[in-house]
Amino acid sequence: MVRGSICAARNLSRRNLQINITLPQNFPDGGCPKVTFQTPIFHPLIEPKSGELNTSWEFPEWRKSNRIWQLIQFITKILTKVDIKMNSVNLEASNLLENNFEIFRDRVKECVRESLNKVYNAPTVDDPHYITFSPYVEEIHNSIKKEILQPKEEEESKALGLSWVQPGSLQPFSKPDAR
Repeated sequence: MVRGSICAARNLSRRNLQINITLPQNFPDGGCPKVTFQTPIFHPLIEPKSGELNTSWEFPEWRKSNRIWQLIQFITKILTKVDIKMNSVNLEASNLLENNFEIFRDRVKECVRESLNKVYNAPTVDDPHYITFSPYVEEIHNSIKKEILQPKEEEESKALGLSWVQPGSLQPFSKPDAR
């Protein structure tokens, strides 16, 4: 099992979501990896009780050529743009999306608030590699933030290695004039 965090930052689902990706025993020869959200998500493709994502829209059959990054890209895509044509496993979400967008949006916002309230909770499993988050503390984080946001100083460009072209020439394999 792979545990991770998806940061969806557009439209209705602006939040940090904890997910589990469970690979089949015979991966990559088996079925599609199972994606389960750790907090409730009101979405047509996410089963409300289990939090399992219906991946069959994008991956009707998992092939050896499919990659985990494609699965993560699909997760991000469905969280930022909900398509009513997708095969729904949450009929209530699908119905509201199609017929009453305001109520759909309110339900999504409710899930966002619940997710944000749980973002700093302790892990539910004993895993030293579990991704955790802590509140922003100015004394700790401001210096790091400043360093990240500060533009990097330009270093003098130095050519490394040999060149196939002499300086000042556009001719490949040129040589300096022999004198």
